Amino acid sequence: MFSGKALWGKGPKQASKQTLYTDASNLLKHKKYSEALALFEQLAADFPGSTRARRGCAQSRLALKDFAGAKADIEAWIANLKSRGESDADAHFHLGECLQALGDDEGATACFKTAIGVNPIHTRALKALGRA
Repeated sequence: MFSGKALWGKGPKQASKQTLYTDASNLLKHKKYSEALALFEQLAADFPGSTRARRGCAQSRLALKDFAGAKADIEAWIANLKSRGESDADAHFHLGECLQALGDDEGATACFKTAIGVNPIHTRALKALGRA
C-alpha cells in the first residue's frame, strides 16, 4: 500500500500538502484554472522544491494563456528536476510552447529538440517540429 510519507516526507505539513495538491489537481481537471493556480502557488511557496507544485502552476498558467508566467514556472520546474539529476520531456515541451507563444521560435525549437532528446517518441514535440 502506498504511504503519503514516501511522496511528501515527514512533518506537520504533510497532510495539508496532500490535501492542497489533491484540491488543486481537481480544480485543474474541472477547468477552474484561476482557483487551481492559487492553490498550486501556495504549495510552491510553502514547498519550493516541489516539482509537482511548479508543474501545476505551469499547467494552470498555460490554460489561462499566461505564457510569461508559465515560462517562469516551467524554468523553476526544470531547475528542480536538474538539481536532482532528472529531466522531463513534458517540461521542455511546455517551455517550447511558451517560447513559441512569446515569439521566440528559435528557443521553442531548441526546447522541442530537448524534449525529443529526453523522450525520442514525444509525439507533441515531434509534431511541433513537423516530424510526426
